[in-house]
Amino acid sequence: NKIVIFADIYTPKLVAVLKNSKCSLLSEKGYLLEELCKDSDENCCTEYAQKNSLYIFTSKDVDVANLENGKSRLLVMEDIYKMVKAIQTYSYDIKTVKQEENMLNIETTNDKKFVFSFSDDIEIQLQRLVVVMNKIVEGGLKFKSLDLRFERPVMKN
Repeated sequence: NKIVIFADIYTPKLVAVLKNSKCSLLSEKGYLLEELCKDSDENCCTEYAQKNSLYIFTSKDVDVANLENGKSRLLVMEDIYKMVKAIQTYSYDIKTVKQEENMLNIETTNDKKFVFSFSDDIEIQLQRLVVVMNKIVEGGLKFKSLDLRFERPVMKN
């Protein structure tokens, strides 16, 4: 006789300030791990994120959803996870992710900004990111922001 146990281990990756100003600790795929700073303000969340080397996600439009299995998850994190991972591939550390309306702004620790749109196909935007970032790396180009919402991405210095 034997017992087989499967365990899902969720590592904290981000602090989220969501719809009703709740501050939550989430895994990289958006699973709710813990409610933070229940009696405090947004500064508490920022301090917690900095102290624990996590990035901050803010959105006034979304909130975590309760799943059938008793877990809670921020559903938009599935797409955000893809974008964050793609940017991290190029050795950028994420500082903040802000979702406003249909736009997603990602800022890195070295002040680079990436702009995506939820209303367009995310896979196409990720393909644009790969093409442009390869040209940036090959050419040693410098940039401050990269807007991937358009057919021809916009790079600003």
